Amino acid sequence: MPQQSCTGRLSLRFDAPARHWEMRLEFLGCPDLAPLRSTGQNPLPILLEDLDQLSYGPARARRHGAVLWFGLTKGADLPARAPWVGQRTPVETARGTVLAGHLQPGDLVATADGGLLPLRRITRLDLPACGSFAPIILRAPFFGASQDMLVAADQRLA
Repeated sequence: MPQQSCTGRLSLRFDAPARHWEMRLEFLGCPDLAPLRSTGQNPLPILLEDLDQLSYGPARARRHGAVLWFGLTKGADLPARAPWVGQRTPVETARGTVLAGHLQPGDLVATADGGLLPLRRITRLDLPACGSFAPIILRAPFFGASQDMLVAADQRLA
């Protein structure tokens, strides 16, 4: 790793049908450092059981605390951070408190200024739940909640 302080991102990409793999180390926040890259042919298959062991079990417990995220994604892009609320988070609506997982587009939800606005859409996200994506539990009775709430680390609350 370079001497200056920056975040590194190590990515392994493989395309089994094309028989090609690439490993890349990028230095985020250090524009003067070029990424390091290695490529090859005939990637070895990764068994689902092996991926499971890397993501859970003893391997996860041994992962260094500086690792922000570890996981597997479909496609070339890494998952983007996004604010979200858990499906069991209570949301105030025109018809009373409703768990977020039961909301529908068009439901009138209470806003920060006390008014009601229709919910435009609902997007379900499959996000990793460890590292910088780890959800935060807001324990009751904070924020006047009667039960614990699970939210994204970067979810804004009012």
